[in-house]
Amino acid sequence: TLAITEQAPTQIHLHKAQSLQVAINVGKVLFTKNHPDHLPLLVVNTLLGGYFGSRLMRNIREEKGYTYGIFSRIVPLKHTSYLLIATEAIQEFGQATCQEINKEIELLQTTPIPTVELDILRNYMLGAFLLGVNDPFAIMDQFKAVHAHGLDQHYYSQLHNTIVNIDGKKIRELAQKHLSTDSLSSVMVGS
Repeated sequence: TLAITEQAPTQIHLHKAQSLQVAINVGKVLFTKNHPDHLPLLVVNTLLGGYFGSRLMRNIREEKGYTYGIFSRIVPLKHTSYLLIATEAIQEFGQATCQEINKEIELLQTTPIPTVELDILRNYMLGAFLLGVNDPFAIMDQFKAVHAHGLDQHYYSQLHNTIVNIDGKKIRELAQKHLSTDSLSSVMVGS
């Protein structure tokens, strides 16, 4: 099998003269889709930046106005997966955007999750899953998504159980374990 080794975090800043925006990508190598923390980390990631009501969107887009959109996702590959947080911000707010990303991660690691926020997150994730299985082609896509990783359809019942049962304490623990800001690499282009 192919061994994926985690590398030391890297920070790359490429200056482009007279750029109006800065492209920001932050992330790290994680683990395969069959790792025991994969499903609960999907919930953590969704809360952080995986949907329009996420913490990154509320802070960096809605409150600060640094960007039109920011997202975070876990991208599964055959032998690993990786976390990707990405946005394009107004050039003068590039560094501040990176600071706010780190701030939101640190808040996930240290601050209790309000019950209302967790309920909204659960409803979103369960609804998104139902939309993803609303026709035969979508169901086939869901099958392929797990089959390619050597998993079976129990993956989806485990996902459902994870979404329904995860609590704020578990979210904080996973954020502490896997999202240390010191472990993240970043690339900024344009500032």
